[in-house]
Amino acid sequence: MKRGERLKKRRIELGLTMRQAAEMLDVSVSGVQNLEKDEVMPNLKLGMAISRVYKKSLQWVVDGVDNIEDKIPILGNTQAGPDAFWENLDYPDNYSHEFIKMRSTGRKLYGLRVIGESMNILYPEGDIVIVDSNSEPIIGEDVIIKFKTGEIMIKRLSRFDRDYIYLDSLNDNFKRMVRLKCDVEFIHTVVGSVKSFMIEHD
Repeated sequence: MKRGERLKKRRIELGLTMRQAAEMLDVSVSGVQNLEKDEVMPNLKLGMAISRVYKKSLQWVVDGVDNIEDKIPILGNTQAGPDAFWENLDYPDNYSHEFIKMRSTGRKLYGLRVIGESMNILYPEGDIVIVDSNSEPIIGEDVIIKFKTGEIMIKRLSRFDRDYIYLDSLNDNFKRMVRLKCDVEFIHTVVGSVKSFMIEHD
């Protein structure tokens, strides 16, 4: 079944008219029509709205898979400055009392809750950033970086040389950070973020 047919069938199952669905999704009626005709691909924001309104997983919105066994564990918090809480990354599969139900496609992903308001533009407080602990960080990408001092933060990887790593803040109020590479415990790539309403509990 195509995505549009699936969305239309689910809307009807929920007893929603096109106008009601449009109001709940914050789109026009023609926007709902286009979704149901497969004429547009929903972006992440709209995909999450569909997930919430249609009471289905984001994975279902994307590819129709309704039974997702993978869980992305939420292991702690992160912010733009020192973080007070962190758990060892050597966790067993599906560990954590809190998790995001989403297919990880074989990657070792984990989530961190954003605390504080210093990253509100990209990562509002309460959002969960999804992090890949195995992918190689790329210049220009957002990363989770942990220093041997225990500091954990989200930064944008600007560049690095033999001895130093250069990190830009996601908030214009903070200057570029330059640290010795030998002070870094790990750098993991941020691959996305989700809203707190997607958190599930064991």
